[in-house]
Amino acid sequence: LAELVGKNGPCLRRKGDGGQTLLHAAAAMGLERPVRELVELGAEVDSKDDMGRTALMHAAWESHPAVVDALLELGADAAIENAGGGTALTVA
Repeated sequence: LAELVGKNGPCLRRKGDGGQTLLHAAAAMGLERPVRELVELGAEVDSKDDMGRTALMHAAWESHPAVVDALLELGADAAIENAGGGTALTVA
C-alpha cells in the first residue's frame, strides 16, 4: 500500500462517490491494517464525506470495533457530528 500511495500521494485526498476517500472505504469494510497505513501515509483521519460522516462513523456504523479502536488511537475525533447531528457513538 505504501508503495502504491507513495507514487500517487494525491489519491489520499481524492473523493469518490458520496465524497468518500480511501480511508472511508477501508474503515467501512473493516480493514484495520490499511486504515492504519493510510493514516500513517497522510490520510486525513477526520475527513468528512458528503453527509458529514468520518471514517470513524463508517467503522462504527458497520460494527468494526477493531477499526474503531485503531482510528481512535490514530487521533480520530469521536465528537465530530455528521450532517444530521450524529456522532460516531450515536450512529453505532
